Amino acid sequence: MKRKTLGRLLKYLTRYRVILTLVIASAFLSNIFAVMGPMLTGKAIDQIISVGNVNFSKILNIMAMLGAIYLVSFLFQWFLSICTNVIANATVKDIREEVFNKINALPLKYYDQNAHGEIVNRLTNDIDFISEGLIQGITQLFSGVVAILGALFFMLKISPIITFVVLAITPASFLISAFIAKMSAKMFRDQSRTLGELNGYISEMISNQKIVKAFHYESRTQAKLRKLISDSMIQGERRSFILP
Repeated sequence: MKRKTLGRLLKYLTRYRVILTLVIASAFLSNIFAVMGPMLTGKAIDQIISVGNVNFSKILNIMAMLGAIYLVSFLFQWFLSICTNVIANATVKDIREEVFNKINALPLKYYDQNAHGEIVNRLTNDIDFISEGLIQGITQLFSGVVAILGALFFMLKISPIITFVVLAITPASFLISAFIAKMSAKMFRDQSRTLGELNGYISEMISNQKIVKAFHYESRTQAKLRKLISDSMIQGERRSFILP
């Protein structure tokens, strides 16, 4: 995503600072409790010293703590999903309202120069993609940052050597993720463009059925639609060979 687009999107999110604060707090608490689970599990395993030498009372106490921790983590995760859906739907609602106001103020030549289906695609599919991206992005962003920092803290506390080994391997995973994200973004743009072309052509042909029938244009319409679909499939197959 471009910085300018991201900045414009953040302006919508900052309108709901209270909910955004609740999202950050819920992500922090949920993942902190979740990260504590494996550490307590390790302590429980340490109570199994040998055959017949197991501290069951200590294990039961740890298990009770684990149950409480995972329950609290689940509740905060559930609350996080609610807040994320609220802020995402409210943001999309604001975007749709501004888009409709913008469309009503556009000159007629804009509609003559752009396919109706492509305009509808921008109003529906593109904004739906924004909604899905916000729901997944906000949750993964805050949860991921807290989970990484929490895991790093507990790893340093348990074994600094293993922590430094993991940190040494981390840049390679970042490079691979960046490559996949770059290729996926390109394919996503192509998919959106192709979907706009198909929607535009289908919308024009359906809305002008009488003209199509009057000039016996059905066969040529179907042929062109098949060509658009086949071209999009061929392009998708060509792109699939790029990625391993």
